[in-house]
Amino acid sequence: MKRSRILLVILSLIGLTAFGQAQTTKGIVKSVQPFNDQYTLTVNDISYVLLVDTKSTARKLFLVNRKFRDILIEKGGVYELNPKYAGKTLSLTYTVNGKGWNCIKSIEVSK
Repeated sequence: MKRSRILLVILSLIGLTAFGQAQTTKGIVKSVQPFNDQYTLTVNDISYVLLVDTKSTARKLFLVNRKFRDILIEKGGVYELNPKYAGKTLSLTYTVNGKGWNCIKSIEVSK
């Protein structure tokens, strides 16, 4: 009986850790800045980290849904927000990683 309770508690914690951290926010991207070899998008005065795909040899792709891999474009060695997303309200789904970063998992255009 005691072992089954402990097992139930452990499985509950694993479930909460794996699935309980995804959050969504909506807003307009105000700025883009480099951050520890990654990039941050500032939305509603909070920074969200856009992770660079390390499998990409050019390191120009990001770990988000395929449709929004072009959210940042390179101009003169500096990344900036793609003009087609400027001023649009975006819905960001993110998780908080072990370092406390708000890591973007997917992006959608809000209607």
